[in-house]
Amino acid sequence: MEPKDWPALKARLLEAMEAVGVPADGLDFSYAEDLVGYPGGGYTNKLITVRCGNASEQFCAVLTEKNPLVAAVEIGRLFGTRRRKTGAGAAYIGKAAPAGSRKENDQR
Repeated sequence: MEPKDWPALKARLLEAMEAVGVPADGLDFSYAEDLVGYPGGGYTNKLITVRCGNASEQFCAVLTEKNPLVAAVEIGRLFGTRRRKTGAGAAYIGKAAPAGSRKENDQR
């Protein structure tokens, strides 16, 4: 993920949050890269920081890009802002749940 991709990722995250019933009201989102160095090498942490008042949490941007629903649910859990919606995850992904799965039963 590159910093130029941040607006698209933020939009996907906000869409996922809406799908699982997590309001974005009062939350501030930012993207940063943290270079971690050690003798012989290093790597870059690509982080999304979510702030609500004095509280903040960081999420891996690479993993959020792969599955924004996980970050959306965690944001709701950590900041206590989740509203209940049913079948939202499968609707967000846009694919039917596998036959006999719990999600399929929730969608009926």
